[in-house]
Amino acid sequence: MLGESRGGVMTYLAIKNNFPVKAAATVGGITDMELFVKDFPAAEDLFRQLYKDYDEKRTQILGSRSVIKWVELINTPLLLMNGQADPQVRPYHVLNLAKKLSEQGKVFQLVILVEGNHILSGKKH
Repeated sequence: MLGESRGGVMTYLAIKNNFPVKAAATVGGITDMELFVKDFPAAEDLFRQLYKDYDEKRTQILGSRSVIKWVELINTPLLLMNGQADPQVRPYHVLNLAKKLSEQGKVFQLVILVEGNHILSGKKH
């Protein structure tokens, strides 16, 4: 399975819900929605449109979509990729996840591409 950006969130959710995949890769995947909305406050307007009870259940909603909060449920080998220069999903997302995965003894590989953008496109990549 491969997920880019928000697709990374969907990949982690699929694994959490036991979707049968042998391995998964993410590119610029959001791992922590709290950090994401801190970087991009306007994202909360979108969440308010998607969830009518967002303001009352903010912590629960963001946590349910943040793999960093439930790493113990990830039992699929992961390839985590992020661009060092990704302006949309900063590399600390995947670095924080890699730390948690390592602490849990999970199988993963981490790749940070120097000067890589959000979807690792362009001549250099």
